[in-house]
Formats: sequence, structure tokens, C-alpha cells
Amino acid sequence: MPFFQSVEQMLLSLPFFLFSFFLQNPACEGAVSRLAETRHPGVAPARSVPVALFEAPDSVADCTAVTVQFVNQSLGDNLSFLWLFPGGSPATSAQPDPEVEYGQSGRYAVTLIAVNGSGADTIVREIAVTVIGYPEAMFGYHFAGNRLVQFDNHSQRAANFTWYFGDGSPASDDYAPGHQYAQNGQYTVTLLADNFCGTSVFQELVPVGLTNVPGEIAGKPVVCYPNPVSDKLYLDWSALGQEPEWVRVFDARGGLVQSTYCAAVGNLTLDMNTLPAGAYWIWLKFQNHTVRRMVIRE
Repeated sequence: MPFFQSVEQMLLSLPFFLFSFFLQNPACEGAVSRLAETRHPGVAPARSVPVALFEAPDSVADCTAVTVQFVNQSLGDNLSFLWLFPGGSPATSAQPDPEVEYGQSGRYAVTLIAVNGSGADTIVREIAVTVIGYPEAMFGYHFAGNRLVQFDNHSQRAANFTWYFGDGSPASDDYAPGHQYAQNGQYTVTLLADNFCGTSVFQELVPVGLTNVPGEIAGKPVVCYPNPVSDKLYLDWSALGQEPEWVRVFDARGGLVQSTYCAAVGNLTLDMNTLPAGAYWIWLKFQNHTVRRMVIRE
């Protein structure tokens, strides 16, 4: 067993976790002060050298930007702090318990430096951030013969799906179902795509067993987004190569709530923020056909 000439010498020889324990022991206060004076002559000693510690979740998730609260648990007297948050906002902070926002998914390093008159200590940890995002429903389709339609799911950021095929048949929760229609006709197919953050709705008019149907044949949709909507609704029909005569908004009972003669080319923005929450039909009247879209006002 080694022989130590002083308590200070013994403290310096200890592993860090034991050294930290003795720093918090009042019986060692004199030795710690003398040790600090030896290392930093002329500097008024603090009770203990710093030990940087903080509490934060290992992983966090949210629908948009993720906010993380950091809780400072550093040890020592008269401490000052410097936090480093590369990729976060703010990127640095001197606050004891800062709150930081991350706008994108990823793994981020977090550094805390604790300082007092006896020295400094640094701790670095990594947190995992997941920005889930709101779902966006979208699909295409192709015909497989004999009134069989295969649907192609192009939805983004969705976890669950519900399909309504417009012919009174049971709904499907498959990712990309095929559906057999019993009769020729035009069917409004609806896809609901959802995740933890919400639900998105997309509809398409599918002409089954028909030829020379104007308008929305496969791959030429009229798109409206976001859906659900809380403020501005964006309509895009540029893929059709023609302009609607008018655009109208009806409530779920069939009442007309908005109407406009369309002067825009390929797209239009509707102001939905004055409408009560609920379901609405968007009608676009083209020269030879009419397109309907259902949207949900949050």
C-alpha cells in the first residue's frame, strides 16, 4: 500500500469517481481548498473543483421541430457554464438549464463545460432527434385487366392507411391494395393516411372499364394540399393541361360556401381559415368534366 505524505496527494491519486465523492465530503474541505490553491495560486478557492453533469433524454420525437430541456446537475461552488449545441437553436448558451430546438432528425452532440476558480470540467453526450412530420396521402393506379385496379401508394410520412374504393365494398388497410370492381364506371377512391401527428386525405376519380374519359386519367391528378388544412389550401391541376371555368367549395350538407372564377394558370390558393372545422367538397368545373376533392378543415 503506497504511503501518502498529505491528504492532497492522496486525493490526486484517486480514480475520478472517488475523487468526486470526496469533493462533496465536508471533512475534506480543507484539503480540497489547499489543492486548489496549489494549482491556481492567488485565486480564491471554491469549495470543490467542478464536475460537469446534466440530465436530458437519450431520444426525443415530435411532429415538427423538437424542443429539448436540459437540466444542469453539475457539482461545485460558484459555477459558470458554457453549452454547445451544434445543429440546435441556440447553438450556444450560458444559461444553467437551457431549452434548445432541433428542426431536423439526426444525432446531435451536446457539450457542457462547467467552470469555477478551481478549474473546469467538460461532459459530452449525444441525443437522437426524430422529427416525425405530418402525413401526406397520395396514390396512383394502373389497370390490370377485367376491371381489376392496382393502386400504388405514394404517401409520405404515414404509418397507417385506409382505402375506400367508392363502390360500397369494405375498406382496406393494405399498403397498396388491388381491387376488383364488379361494373364499369367512374369511382371516387379515397385514401386516408395517418401517423402520430394527424391524418391526410387524398381522392382520385378512377374510370373503370371506360374509354375516352376526359380529365383525370391515370397519372394526371388534380392535387389539393395540405389535407387536413387549417389556413391556405393549394390546388394544382397543371398536369391536366387545361383550366377550370370555376372552383367552388361546398360544405358536407351541399351548401355553397365559396365560389371563384378561375384566372390562375395551373393552380389556385383558397383561404380556408374563415370556415368552421369539418369536411368540405372542392369542385373544379372543366370544359367537359367536373372534378371533386374532399378536404378536412381542422
